[in-house]
Amino acid sequence: AIVEEDGEEYVFLIKGNIVEKTSVKTGKSVGRTVEVLEGLQEGDEVVLTPPSGLEDGDKIEIGE
Repeated sequence: AIVEEDGEEYVFLIKGNIVEKTSVKTGKSVGRTVEVLEGLQEGDEVVLTPPSGLEDGDKIEIGE
């Protein structure tokens, strides 16, 4: 879910059917688990596997 680009780490938050690019600060990582120190709140929904080319403000369709 965490994307790194030009030294910046971010995730795409799901807000209804729109994604919002949000900077995060990470801490320790073990395997596929990464500690997020800043940028997310409990209950935030993120795109787990963002497709290439996904950008801030893009519309998405949520599957069940």
